[in-house]
Amino acid sequence: MLLRGRWFRRHVVRPVGKAWRRRDNIRHRVRNSLSLWRRPHTEEPPSIQVSRYGDALTSAAPGPVIVVRHGGNVEVARGSPWPTERQLRIITVGAGPPPSQLPPGAQHSSVSSLDLVIRVLRSVPTAAAIIEVSVNVDTSRRCLHFLLPWVGDQGIYVIDSSTSDDDRWLEIDDAELGSASLSRMVSSTAVDGAALTFRVRGTRLPKLRDRHVPDILIRRNGQSWGTELEHRPKKDFRSRATVTVNDEQFRRRFHDPMELPDRYVRAYNDVICIRRQLAIQGSAVLPISFHHPLRRPLWTRAAPEVGTELVEMPPNCERAEQREGVFYHLDSEFPGHFGHFMTEDLARIWGLQVARQRWPDLKVLISVDRPTDVLRPFQRTLLGALGIDEADIIVFHDPLRVQTLVGATHQLHNGRYIDPEIKDVWATIRDALAPEPTGGPARIFVSRPDSLPRRCRNASEVEAEFLTRDFTVVRPETLDMASQVALFAEADVVAGFAGSALFNCIFSRRPGTRIVIGSDQYTASNEYLISSVMGDDYHQFWCPADHQHPPGGRSRQAFHSDFTFDFKRDGDSLRRLLDSV
Repeated sequence: MLLRGRWFRRHVVRPVGKAWRRRDNIRHRVRNSLSLWRRPHTEEPPSIQVSRYGDALTSAAPGPVIVVRHGGNVEVARGSPWPTERQLRIITVGAGPPPSQLPPGAQHSSVSSLDLVIRVLRSVPTAAAIIEVSVNVDTSRRCLHFLLPWVGDQGIYVIDSSTSDDDRWLEIDDAELGSASLSRMVSSTAVDGAALTFRVRGTRLPKLRDRHVPDILIRRNGQSWGTELEHRPKKDFRSRATVTVNDEQFRRRFHDPMELPDRYVRAYNDVICIRRQLAIQGSAVLPISFHHPLRRPLWTRAAPEVGTELVEMPPNCERAEQREGVFYHLDSEFPGHFGHFMTEDLARIWGLQVARQRWPDLKVLISVDRPTDVLRPFQRTLLGALGIDEADIIVFHDPLRVQTLVGATHQLHNGRYIDPEIKDVWATIRDALAPEPTGGPARIFVSRPDSLPRRCRNASEVEAEFLTRDFTVVRPETLDMASQVALFAEADVVAGFAGSALFNCIFSRRPGTRIVIGSDQYTASNEYLISSVMGDDYHQFWCPADHQHPPGGRSRQAFHSDFTFDFKRDGDSLRRLLDSV
């Protein structure tokens, strides 16, 4: 009987109860929708009194109060007077009557969807309060996920259901916050009549793109944000390379033509610099903080992400060491990484050259991962070749607050574009480190250490094909930087496994033949971008990887997966190519 009773409750009572609850929920939503639809347009909509929340803002940082309304009226005239230091902004989502009885200086705007509310929040200082005028619990849940992170430290987020006939809004409790990963942002909750109030802790910062500057910085931080030193308008660039590939389905990775974005050199005042490239002015993350500035969404390794638009304020910013003077931002999300330095970091040198015309004595900022770390030898050599003395480089680990920080848009964005003018930077380095021909090998194969990811499982067989055709197999990482520059400056035919070592092709004196062998899940295209500027004869062999990206997504494991060159499929094509060069 006991077993029978458990089975009955599990398979009959509980499913039937769930079905009835689902039915009641559906009936409630239909009845709620019909009641709103049948409500006469002449009926005066219920009102909320925003002024009732003024006292709750006494401990919040300065900032505006944002009211997000989906329906109902908004009043502030009744009750206690509105705090004059708090700007009030009403955002109507969808159609609705204009708010009534607003205080002087209050603003109202309408947006068509909740997603567009984020654009408004990005363009104003961090909110001291966000008051969501509830329609029903489902809308309030979505708003909570979207909007609560935009409230500043010790501010409040309010769900005001006084205009709603959905009595389920109290279901949004601590359990909901925990499931939404918002609990660490909330210090306390309170229920007052038809309002549910969350006290918010910590600060989140919006991530800005180049196009957001300077308008949004002016609104957030004032007219003293900084100045624009140079603007190069967007343009199209058609690859100069002749390209062949072994698998046409991946050719889409090689953009041609490429659309170069607007490129800027800007000087920002009063900036906090965090290691791994993060630069913060006031309450916003500057666009120079991202190694992939066109990525959607923007993403950084320097601070925890909050959704797609915000990052958490890093710790110890308030104790950042103050530095007077002008500094150039040449920091990296990957401190001391050879490949990222060769591509992304050198792609910002053009801005340093512009800034030096105004501030010849400015210093260069580069962070390190550990307090005891120093610049890598290759960094000192390459920067020295560009005329940057080591005494002019500030290496930092802990946060710095600098008087003026200059930064520039990248001339190279992996997978997207390359500015042909970057070739001048490469030539400057080559001419400084290898001014004369050295008589090195004309045909080289660039191998890759087994200790690194993206290992070719049959590398010895691949290298044997090149050795039989008078190629010299080289390991650039075993050479000093000046020797690497001289080696690649003279080679006419460069082949090898995809990765950082092949980036040395930027130092070639003339166009040549490039043969790149790599995993079909390695989506980077730096080698192609370099050849697009140099005008090379470019050949790509994509090989089956051990791990694949999930359908419609990406995985780090697949991106760095080992691979095997498919001699059955591509062996004859490779041999014909080698015989022709």
